[in-house]
Amino acid sequence: LGDFAKALAALERALAAQEALGDKAGAAGTLAGIGNVHYAPGDFAKALSPHERALAAKEALGDRAGAALTLGNIGLAHSALGDYAKALHFLRRASSAAWLLARGLGAEQGAVAREPLSFVFDGGVRASMGAKSPADLAFFLESGRAGALIEGLNARETLWSAAVPQDLRLQETRARAAETSATV
Repeated sequence: LGDFAKALAALERALAAQEALGDKAGAAGTLAGIGNVHYAPGDFAKALSPHERALAAKEALGDRAGAALTLGNIGLAHSALGDYAKALHFLRRASSAAWLLARGLGAEQGAVAREPLSFVFDGGVRASMGAKSPADLAFFLESGRAGALIEGLNARETLWSAAVPQDLRLQETRARAAETSATV
């Protein structure tokens, strides 16, 4: 556990073999694994390249669920690097992909389809706060599973007051007022 160098070496050997055999799906998964191994100890910049390659491969293969996960991982890496605009771009794409995966499914099936992507909404909240973007913050709070749970517990306002800085809450209030007056 925690021997990232050994894990990376094993994944790179696996990737070479998969590429030699033409196993595109296996290579895409291994590339994502390499990105995760770089991310885990905090080497966020090195995580980006393998994740970006994995995303391109997964999209080319039509692996929508894998692409959604990889979009989320790229977003988290950008957020950890402090590039919140890029983080929000990728996390919003992952959120849209999560919605598309669950569209048309029953409540339970939809929840199962969205479960692996719950980190996207948490990451989106953190990136929104880093970017000081009330609109993005509201989007991720309301879109994620956590948003639905908090609403169900009637605790959204309590959490909002406790977790969101007062200046960001004020900006959100002003933005909602401007939005309301623009639609009237």
